[in-house]
Amino acid sequence: MKELIILAMTHTTQDFVVADDAGFAAQLTKFASENTILSGLGFSSSDITAASDDAKYMTFCVKLQVDSQTYALGTTKYKNLARHGNGTEVLDAATTFPTETAPALVPADIEARFRTNAAKAKSASAYTASKGETLQIVPVSTPFNPSLGKPTFKIFMDSGHPVIKWVKGAFDAVEIWVDKGTGYVKEERAISSPYLDSSALPAIGTSAVWKYKMIYVMNNKTVGNWSDEATITVYGAV
Repeated sequence: MKELIILAMTHTTQDFVVADDAGFAAQLTKFASENTILSGLGFSSSDITAASDDAKYMTFCVKLQVDSQTYALGTTKYKNLARHGNGTEVLDAATTFPTETAPALVPADIEARFRTNAAKAKSASAYTASKGETLQIVPVSTPFNPSLGKPTFKIFMDSGHPVIKWVKGAFDAVEIWVDKGTGYVKEERAISSPYLDSSALPAIGTSAVWKYKMIYVMNNKTVGNWSDEATITVYGAV
C-alpha cells in the first residue's frame, strides 16, 4: 500500500469572531482590556466602557448557561432518587440553583456591536496588523499540520442521550470512542457534527458515568493526537 504523505498547508479562519460562546466572551474581554490601543484608534472612554460592559455580560451569560445545565443534571438525578430510590442512598434536601449578581444589563446583539467596533478600529489611520492581532479582530492564519491535530468537543444532553459536538476543521472525520464502564471501544467514525449517542440508557432509577474521547481522521486514517477525555452522567429512563 502506498504510504500516506500529507504536506503542510496554510489554513485561514475566514471569520475573526470566535464561534464558541466561551471563546467569544474571552475575545470580548481581551478587546475591551486594551485601553491604550483603543484610545489611539479613536475610541472614547464611553466606547471602551460599553465594550467592557458587553464583555462582562457575555461572560455572565456563558456562566449562567453552564450553571443551569449542571443544575438540571443534578435535579434530574434528585427527582429519580426521590421517586425510585437507589439502594441505601439517602435523599437529602434539594440543592437550590446557584445565583450571582448580574453585571450591568446591555442591549441585545453583543456580536453586532463587536463587529462594528472591529470595523471602526480597522478604519482608523493608526491601525496596524499588529494592533489587530492584539485586539483579536483579525483572522488567525496558522500552518496546518495534521499530525498536530487534537479534537476539541462538548457534550450535552438531548432527550436523555449524550450529544457530542466537535470542531471538524480541515479534517475528514473523527473517531469517537466511549467507555461505559468496561473500557474504551470505538463508538463511531463520524463525518459531521453533532453526533447523537443513541445507546441504551441505564435501568430506571440508576445512573452511569460515560467517558468520551476522539481522534481526527484524514484520508481514511486516524491522525494527530487524542482529545482530552470528557465525561457525562446519564440517567435511566423509560
